[in-house]
Amino acid sequence: MWSRIYLIVACVVHVWSELRVDPLVQTKSGLIRGLKADDGNYSMFLGVPYARINETDPFGPAASDLIFDGIFEANNDSAICPQVDDNTKQAKGTLDCLRMNIFEKFFDKAILQSGSNLKPGGLMEVDITPALKVAGKLGLETQDVTKAMNFIKQIDPHTIVKTAIDLGIKLRGCVERDINGVEPIITEHFLNIDMPKLKNTPILAGFNTREGLGMNKNKEDVHYMEPYYFEDNLKLAFHEDEEFDEMCDIVRNFYIGDEDLNEDVRNNIIDFEGDYYYGYPVQESLKIYVERGALRVYQYLFSYDGDRNLIKKTNNITNYGASHADELSYLFDHTLIKEKPSDDDQLIIDRMTKLWTNFAKYGDPTPEVTELLPIKWTPISADKYIYLDIDKEFAIKSRPFKQRLTFWELFYKANMKKIRGYKAK
Repeated sequence: MWSRIYLIVACVVHVWSELRVDPLVQTKSGLIRGLKADDGNYSMFLGVPYARINETDPFGPAASDLIFDGIFEANNDSAICPQVDDNTKQAKGTLDCLRMNIFEKFFDKAILQSGSNLKPGGLMEVDITPALKVAGKLGLETQDVTKAMNFIKQIDPHTIVKTAIDLGIKLRGCVERDINGVEPIITEHFLNIDMPKLKNTPILAGFNTREGLGMNKNKEDVHYMEPYYFEDNLKLAFHEDEEFDEMCDIVRNFYIGDEDLNEDVRNNIIDFEGDYYYGYPVQESLKIYVERGALRVYQYLFSYDGDRNLIKKTNNITNYGASHADELSYLFDHTLIKEKPSDDDQLIIDRMTKLWTNFAKYGDPTPEVTELLPIKWTPISADKYIYLDIDKEFAIKSRPFKQRLTFWELFYKANMKKIRGYKAK
């Protein structure tokens, strides 16, 4: 199945360089017609299917033998997988969500962006009791996981997602258990996965200054004031044992000391959520890539706080810093941001676009120093965690948030055997 999916993507990329009829391309699945950008500098192919979920068995394998009936009009990127809207708390999305956006500009490589998992099964909790809870809430009381899964897959996806949220179940990627009739996606913890192709692979990755802002949008969002807030978050990554309460106290004391969970500690909580869910995982991943011989690893920190910061702009967030996903509208146009960029915003757009397209073409975001990109972005190494600080003024720095991320590095090392899904060597 995977090889067929890769073949479709490879075919799309290949025909752009060989057979493109501006902007109509021939692929294994049929003709795809994209859109020309307003400035004519690139073509966009939006919402291109790369596989199809079996709606009668959404937790089973996805089919990749796609054949389009006529020309596929790749002009709509609105399809998303079933999920709960952060603002309305209502279920939205569709099973017809295995789509990718492809952008092509003056060179024979495509920039691919995909926001969908191969199948919803990748969102299952590591414990089997969420499936049993959802089935029970929807009318089937059973302790048989297979029966629960067979029952759930017949239910409307919106109902499943909303029920899980109502039960307080956090849907996330995790190491999946073996369940009869369900093909897993994630079979090992990323710390255990062997990555033999890294030696030939350049990598560009990073995170934003205040990743947790999106989780704490405005003052009415008080989820962090729940009495078991730290426990509920830490148990997503660590097994609960006799030392679990002490682990939670260590994290709590590091971020808020002896303070109560109230409005006064909101910024501390934003830092915690940003570090725990984004900053440390990204930093640790980059460290692993270097240790396992990646060709080059480039790290960035997006610090810019402008008028096009996607999550802040669309959610009216006034707190300082750059939220998770705020950088995307400097790389891609977004339908919710219609204003003409300011001069500062346009400079960030021009610089980031050049960095990312240089990386796609050369495997190096700054192959040469220019007036637009006046500094050389060097890759990290085993002893120097260099990063590019993307702000109004670009700068090369080392080790972002070093005290907080060092805390998490030590915390994970001390509790390695308790990590869910991790197999100690």
